[in-house]
Amino acid sequence: MLKRPDEAVLQFARLSSIADIQRCFEFRCALESEAAGLAAIRRTPEQLLKIRSAFEAIKIANESSLPAVDEDFYFHLAIVEASNNHFYSTVTRSLEKSVKEGLNITRNLSLMHSVSRLELVQREHEAIVEAIEAADADAAKNAMKTHLDNARSRMFDGIPT
Repeated sequence: MLKRPDEAVLQFARLSSIADIQRCFEFRCALESEAAGLAAIRRTPEQLLKIRSAFEAIKIANESSLPAVDEDFYFHLAIVEASNNHFYSTVTRSLEKSVKEGLNITRNLSLMHSVSRLELVQREHEAIVEAIEAADADAAKNAMKTHLDNARSRMFDGIPT
């Protein structure tokens, strides 16, 4: 069965960039899942506070129906930085423009759907935070992988939730 992207994707992305956005999601899934696992066991109390603060910033933006692209990027960056492996941070920072382009699409698509979709995304973020707080590397990896896989599916497979 041929899957079609959510119709609204074409409103936010240049047609020529959709394949690159899909590849960026694939890359982020591998990179950020591993970084989240490392963050769970290496993060400092200050880094955990930064992750929690970024999570709360997304929540505030959601309550105001704002896209929260910057807030979402800084949430993911805080997790990558908490891996305490500068290679993850360097790569993530170098991909900021591409990642934000994907975030812009996913966040705006979520705003176009029901409030429950934003709540679902935020629960996925919360699962990541909780796993990192609990120092559970496997749960953090899995939560990040699930979140990024779901974000990709919501965008490209037209899944409404």
